Amino acid sequence: KAHGFKFVGSTICYALMQAVGIVDDHQLGCWRA
Repeated sequence: KAHGFKFVGSTICYALMQAVGIVDDHQLGCWRA
């Protein structure tokens, strides 16, 4: 149960970073690469 909670937490953190633009910036870097 705790492992599943960590997975959900990671997903939420990823979504938050994407909303802030950190993940989007990383994707742009990969796109240029």
